[in-house]
Amino acid sequence: MAAPHDDGAKKLIQKAMYEDYVETNFADAGKKLEQAVELCQAKTDCSPAVRARVLLDLGVVEFVLQRADEGRAHLARAVQEDPKIALEADFSTPDLVKEFAAAKGATPAATPAPEGSTEPAAPDAAPPAPPKSPDCPPNFPGCNATPSSCSSNEDCSDGLKCVDGSCAAAEQTEDEVSKPYAKNWLTVAFQEDFLLLPGATNACAGGAGYTCFDANTGAYYAGVPNPGHDDLINSGPAPATMEILVGYDRFFTRNFELGTRLGYILGGGPQRPGGANFLPVHIEARAAYWFGKNPIARKGFRFYLELGSGLSEVDGNLTIDVFQSQNANGVGGPYKGSSTNEVAWTKTGTGFAAFGPGLMYAITPITGILLEVKAMEMFPTLGTGFGAQLGYTYGF
Repeated sequence: MAAPHDDGAKKLIQKAMYEDYVETNFADAGKKLEQAVELCQAKTDCSPAVRARVLLDLGVVEFVLQRADEGRAHLARAVQEDPKIALEADFSTPDLVKEFAAAKGATPAATPAPEGSTEPAAPDAAPPAPPKSPDCPPNFPGCNATPSSCSSNEDCSDGLKCVDGSCAAAEQTEDEVSKPYAKNWLTVAFQEDFLLLPGATNACAGGAGYTCFDANTGAYYAGVPNPGHDDLINSGPAPATMEILVGYDRFFTRNFELGTRLGYILGGGPQRPGGANFLPVHIEARAAYWFGKNPIARKGFRFYLELGSGLSEVDGNLTIDVFQSQNANGVGGPYKGSSTNEVAWTKTGTGFAAFGPGLMYAITPITGILLEVKAMEMFPTLGTGFGAQLGYTYGF
């Protein structure tokens, strides 16, 4: 049956070894294990197995902190409490295996000194050398004593490889030596679209990719402009539609994600006679690559490149002056009156492909502000656009 303080001691062991120790916060791990020793001070406070585990783990931490004498004492006490206790594979190193074997009385006997010699008996093996840094135990996964940085595997000691500029244990993958990260992310964003307007002369005459509507009444312009009198559009970018987006993304590795965006589009152009209605829907599939080692687990700036494709429409317009030469029935000569203000609309889409960089400022490891700038190529009605997106994202 469990003793009254077994659960409390186990929780301290879990936090000390699987949180502090694996993050190389060895001093904090030692403090928690000393608290567990206090909990189990009396024989009736904790079961022998729990008391032994606390002492054994404390001994492991003592060796990491270069307190070998204290470490050996705790290993020996652990064996006394529970002779069947064993080192956990997660925290075992060749040096600790030797020390633990010595605590259990399983080390090879020392070679006796020759008869009549005054020299003490020599041990068969020299004691293990202490680690060069208290922050780096011998053979600790993802950690190394020498060197601290590298440019290739040749710069690292035996059994280590160069991973992102640091020597790490060869048998460990990058996932094992990095912090946990949120794999699922929800995003809410606003996007301002810009459209590269094509240049045109006699834009409202038709056939130039523009459809014109009266700037005051919104009525469709059915007249015939006077050629060469205004009715001119210079090519260049102009503000276009706006989009309200929600999204979901899933990280399949620490650097690669796939996701989707759904949204509603504002500011589309009016319908011309016989033309299609504006489609106010945004549907997008996207992929992104995030730069750095486990970038999605840290606070601060994170950078990525995005590739997306889907369904959307980007409409742009420019207000121009038009002099009419004929009425809607083709009757009359050149008008001598003043010009009218017409809004020349051009429509693109409804398919698109997009590519561009993104920046996230992570307020916490699971929350952040997103900024994206991407180029968009529209089809089958061709056009080139750009999107500037600002959003908030949450990971879980």
